[in-house]
Amino acid sequence: MSTVAEQVDVRAPVETVFDCWSCFEAFPTFLAGVDAVERIDPGRTHWVVSIGGVRRAFDAALVGWIPNEYLQWETSDGEVGHQGTVRFERLAADATRVAVRVEWEPFGVLEHACHSLGLDRRQLRSDLHRFKELVETEPLRAAAIREYARRHASGYAVQRR
Repeated sequence: MSTVAEQVDVRAPVETVFDCWSCFEAFPTFLAGVDAVERIDPGRTHWVVSIGGVRRAFDAALVGWIPNEYLQWETSDGEVGHQGTVRFERLAADATRVAVRVEWEPFGVLEHACHSLGLDRRQLRSDLHRFKELVETEPLRAAAIREYARRHASGYAVQRR
């Protein structure tokens, strides 16, 4: 397994940041390579991603979820194997640190090379900065994402791990 970790500070309350991040269906707006995320049931999502020009699909299960603190997932089925955690730390009333750690299994020469060159870490850093920009500079869009997340989050089971 390969591991990448990055963090970013966002000028917004932790509740706003968590709600925006937990709207998985909105991930294609800020995660490069994510083509679509669909909710299967309250604890699982189906993903379609493009990695190095190769399109892959997988299902992911939430295995830990405490609102405004963290969420944790792992793949449960499909062509991509990974797991990860996103932690949300309140820095101030209007500032939140988002820390992401992903463990993944590179498949094939291209993915091994990407990890060896640190391209996966750079991609994660870029994705986090796009998320930060969305929350900080597009308040109407962020509010719509947050509202969608609030309406649908009740279906996620809160689990501690």
